[in-house]
Amino acid sequence: EEDVNYWMPVDQYIGGVEHAILHLLYSRFFTIALRNEFKFKFSEPFQNLFTQGMVCHPTFKDEKGEWVFPKDVKFKNGEYFLNNNLKVLKGDSQAMSKSKKNVVDPEDIIKIYGSDAVRWFILSDSPPDRDVQWSENGIQGAYKYIQKIWRTCEKISNYQKVNENFDKNFLIKIDILIKEISECIEKFQMNVAVAKLYTYLSLINDEIERLAVDKNNLMDVFKKYLIIISAFIPYIANECWEKIIKKTDLANQEWPKFDNESLKKDEFNVVIQINGKKRAIINAIHNETEESIFSKSLAIKNIKVILENTTITKKIFVKNKLLNIVTNEK
Repeated sequence: EEDVNYWMPVDQYIGGVEHAILHLLYSRFFTIALRNEFKFKFSEPFQNLFTQGMVCHPTFKDEKGEWVFPKDVKFKNGEYFLNNNLKVLKGDSQAMSKSKKNVVDPEDIIKIYGSDAVRWFILSDSPPDRDVQWSENGIQGAYKYIQKIWRTCEKISNYQKVNENFDKNFLIKIDILIKEISECIEKFQMNVAVAKLYTYLSLINDEIERLAVDKNNLMDVFKKYLIIISAFIPYIANECWEKIIKKTDLANQEWPKFDNESLKKDEFNVVIQINGKKRAIINAIHNETEESIFSKSLAIKNIKVILENTTITKKIFVKNKLLNIVTNEK
């Protein structure tokens, strides 16, 4: 009884929606039955439930109506064919299923791009509670990002600039990143975390190109960045860690901390408008650039949706106060 009350209830249950009428139902029934018999201190077996989306891929059938594997299908002159040149009918994209053969062997993809790229694509493509449409173009994009991390690592290992008068906002931004990624993980917003990590890597490279940051501070920031991305793409993170730190102990590092009080002093609320109409308010640091604010605004779902089918004609930026995105829509 002591062990049960210590370990139960389960903090987080992650499973498909089909579990609602199977495993979840049975486990709740048995928990209540055992509670009444053994006087447990809890009534529900799980404190939190998260239902993840599925990985989807188009389906294909041959002329006999039999399912065929995507790897056996080729596209030519607007039509689909098997390797023996028999025509194939492309169907809807559905959750990958062995019975429908619309599956991709992960080993084949990993051999070409590596497991980090596969992991990064799945995390970045959509919120984890929604379906992911499998795309080799998406995998290629993830692979390019991982290559960019390695190139950044090489730049940092060769960086020699000593600059005591660098912009302190660069250090504040890594604290903001730690805070935001920590919150994203708690909320299962992995795709939002990925977008923020993309943006911050570009910031690091901008600072390197401008020779605007001190070597020691750059190393400190990149070490924290590697600890963060190791939760998402561990292999490239470990390779970079070994290159610049000369150690193999990345997995033993604590999650980086941030000074919340310090961040509050440097935070400003910036109003995001589209054609003069308020759409959101985001947190920004003192004197944060227009490019950075605009990038953050694109990570907000309703703003991204509004801007999808429009053309941005100009941006009106008032530092620490406002960003008005003007489009061709009246």
